[in-house]
Amino acid sequence: MSKILKKWMVQVVIILFLTGCSSNQANAFLTTKQVSLLPKQEIPANFFPRELKVVSIGDSLTQGIGDSTNSGGYIPHLTQSFNSLKEIKSTEFINLGKKGLKTSGLLKQLEDSSVREEIEMADIVMITIGGNDLMSVIKRNFTSLTLELFSTESSLYQERLTTVLTKIRHINQDAGIVLIGIYNPFLFLFSKVPETESILKDWNAVSERTVINSVENAFFVNIADLFMNIEEKLLSDDFFHPNDLGYQRISERVFEFLSKGNRFETLIENSLIKNEE
Repeated sequence: MSKILKKWMVQVVIILFLTGCSSNQANAFLTTKQVSLLPKQEIPANFFPRELKVVSIGDSLTQGIGDSTNSGGYIPHLTQSFNSLKEIKSTEFINLGKKGLKTSGLLKQLEDSSVREEIEMADIVMITIGGNDLMSVIKRNFTSLTLELFSTESSLYQERLTTVLTKIRHINQDAGIVLIGIYNPFLFLFSKVPETESILKDWNAVSERTVINSVENAFFVNIADLFMNIEEKLLSDDFFHPNDLGYQRISERVFEFLSKGNRFETLIENSLIKNEE
C-alpha cells in the first residue's frame, strides 16, 4: 500500500473518531441538560380590578335619615372608600333601607322577590338592624325596665336575627355579610333609666355573637363608642339619627374594620370565585 493511501486512510479514521466523539458528547449534553422552568405564580387579586355590588338592607341608618344631602347616609362615603382599593374598579350600592324597620319587618322584606334578586347578585350584604327592636322594648316597658326583661327580649331578638342571617345566606351562599351595631341615642334619651348603658352593650353583644355563630363569612362592626365622643356633634336635629358627620364616621369605622388584616379579601373571596366560574 502506498504511503499516500495509508496517509489518506489514517486521516479518514481520525475524522470518523472525532465525529463520533462529537456526536456522543452532543447526545450526552442533550440527555443531561435540564431545563429550568419558573414556578407558576398566582395572579394577585388586584391585577384585574373588579366591579363590586353591595346591597344594603335594614332600618333608617341604611336609608340615611338625618343625611342633609339625601344621598344615603354612610353609603356615598363607603363607596368612595371601596373605590380607593386597587382591587376595586367601581362600587354599586343598592339601598333597600326602610325607616322604622325591625328584625320582624326585615324578615318580611326578605320574602320580596325583587329584594331577593338584588341579594342574589350581591358581593356584600350590609345590614343595620336592632335599634328599633330595642326601642320597642323600652317604649312598651318604660316604667318597668329590668335586666331580666331585656334578657328575655334579647333572646327573642337573637332568634329573629339568626333567621335573618340564615335567610340571607340561603339566598346568596357566597356574599360577605356585615352587620353594623347600634349606638347611643338611647343613653341620651333615657339617661334617667337605670342600667341603660349595660342594656345597650348587651344588645350589641347579642348581635355580635349571633353574627359569629349563625353564618360563615360575616362580620359585626361596633360603632357605639363613636357617638360617645362629646367633642363631636354626630346627631341630627332629631337627636336620634346621625347627621352628615355621623354617617361619615360610621363609614370610616366600617372601612377601617374591614381593612384590617385580610378581612375585606375574605369578605369578597367566595363571590370572586363564583364570578370567575
